[in-house]
Amino acid sequence: MRQLFLVSFFSIIGLLFSAQAGDNIPGLTGDLQGMRSKLLKKGFHFGLAYTGEIYSNLSGGFRQQATYLDIINFRLKIDLGRTLNWHGATLYTDYLGIHGDDPSENVGDIQGVSNIAAPKGWKFHEAWFRQNVFSDKLSLLWGMYDLNTEFDLIETAGLFLNSSHGMGPDFSQGEIFSPSTFPATTFGMRIKTALTSSLSLQAGITDGVPGDLDKPWQMQISGDEGALIVIEITHLLDKRKIEIPGARSKSKKGRGRGKGLRRWRKMRGNFPNCRWNRHLSSRPRPLDICPGKVAIGGWFYTTKFEEWRTSNETDLPLHQKVNWGVYLLTERIIYRPKICMEQGILMYGRAGIADKSSNQFDIYLGGGIVTHGIMFGRPDDLAGIAIAALHSSPQYRDYQKLEGNDLLDWEVALEFTYRSKLTDWAVLQHDMQYIINPGMNPGLMVVQKYNDTPKTVVMI
Repeated sequence: MRQLFLVSFFSIIGLLFSAQAGDNIPGLTGDLQGMRSKLLKKGFHFGLAYTGEIYSNLSGGFRQQATYLDIINFRLKIDLGRTLNWHGATLYTDYLGIHGDDPSENVGDIQGVSNIAAPKGWKFHEAWFRQNVFSDKLSLLWGMYDLNTEFDLIETAGLFLNSSHGMGPDFSQGEIFSPSTFPATTFGMRIKTALTSSLSLQAGITDGVPGDLDKPWQMQISGDEGALIVIEITHLLDKRKIEIPGARSKSKKGRGRGKGLRRWRKMRGNFPNCRWNRHLSSRPRPLDICPGKVAIGGWFYTTKFEEWRTSNETDLPLHQKVNWGVYLLTERIIYRPKICMEQGILMYGRAGIADKSSNQFDIYLGGGIVTHGIMFGRPDDLAGIAIAALHSSPQYRDYQKLEGNDLLDWEVALEFTYRSKLTDWAVLQHDMQYIINPGMNPGLMVVQKYNDTPKTVVMI
């Protein structure tokens, strides 16, 4: 089997933020003569980020050419507890502009070599209101919402560039009916509660058909479109307690340590780290902010789906059934040197299945290992290896045979990456992906992608 080599150059420039008013505020412009600190004390958290990528496909695939794409990202979070003395209330907006082409159009893969590739345009990605009640033991959220900021989320996988290491493709698949996540989000509601100190339950409901990418505010839940319902239960494997998004810690222990990094990474409820922006931080996160966990989730659409036609008897009506899926994920620190608690080795894994009679993909398996600060004497560097394997459902392959197309069973992406910190606002990341059976198309070659990634983050 011949090989396809994809060389990519990836860069990111961002204007980011600090999590809390008491933090040191790093970055190119610093505290802006105290204005930033004053706004933070009043509950206003704002950010601006620019992400740019250049990919060059050297051989194989559809085309051997370079591709450039970028995202401009504006964020605003308002802590109404500080601004209006409204305890537990938060407003959040995320507005972004997307430009450039998808490098997968040259490669021909399905899973996506870039996790920021999306149709061009400007839109609101998120705009929601969250209310915590009962002493922050229960959290309610309403508005335009990205499910992957809290559901099917693996923090350790954020190092990798392939899209499948975000929300699993068994869950995210669908051209019309699909979950509310990047690049198409829609109206939704979410409830989350801490059942015990280590066990949490969350459930969400969104429009089954995310809004038009060209008209993101036109959202509706109708009988034809239905809704997507997802439920997830999470168990922490260490002694840390479940944290409700936006809840304030009642302990002062450890404050001021890590120069605000630990608190910045806990901002999942403040500035969600959805799959396309997990690479915005130039500061590698310490291991102790990614506790080991096991989570299991399930999802289904209220609208029934037609099964794939697998015979030439076109006069027979197609059966309709509920479209559903289940996923299981885990991540864990497997090694930590005693001399430095913020270095070590992490690993993660994910498995997901979807109804094979009405979905294009029925099985996904993925996992990876990430080392933090234990290679080449560089304490802030990250290195990782990951695999993402996607299986085409047998019913879908039979349907394609009727259309004259023979498909392969699996597409597999192997990824090797190394990210080195240059300054507080710049990192360099080298990445290589080796993709077997791109697009499950027997006419395409195997894909290998090499990625030199200068990554710059400017903190305002």
